[in-house]
Amino acid sequence: MITKEERKRLIQKANTDAQTRLRREFHKEFRVFYEEELKKLGVEIRVGGKSSRMIELQEEVDRLKALLAEKGIHNA
Repeated sequence: MITKEERKRLIQKANTDAQTRLRREFHKEFRVFYEEELKKLGVEIRVGGKSSRMIELQEEVDRLKALLAEKGIHNA
């Protein structure tokens, strides 16, 4: 039998893992909505001199690396 504290920790982990999966699954859709909202406001993203496209591509690389790590594939 698990303690109340262990149960709480497991529920928090499940929530975090589910949110991570959701972000990965729908990343492209979120990005489209986000850019639409920025455009409505007349805002262009530039971080460290990078264009929004460069940022988007870097985020995709990071997402794919995390997915590979999750699947146990390293140095690919």
